Amino acid sequence: MPKRMLKVIHAMLERAAGNTGINGGWPEEISDGEKATIELGLKQLDNGGGVPYEEAINRLKWFPV
Repeated sequence: MPKRMLKVIHAMLERAAGNTGINGGWPEEISDGEKATIELGLKQLDNGGGVPYEEAINRLKWFPV
């Protein structure tokens, strides 16, 4: 998995956990657009949106590495 994707996933998990230390919890490498997308996704999850685990795994099987 590319390092950048891991950093985005890490940032998403940190924000979801409420960790907002240095730089508001965002790594410097995360763009404003990526931040906005992550925040939108977290809001959607808070409102009951999301994809069941099994479906997410099936989608990731086709993700190019």
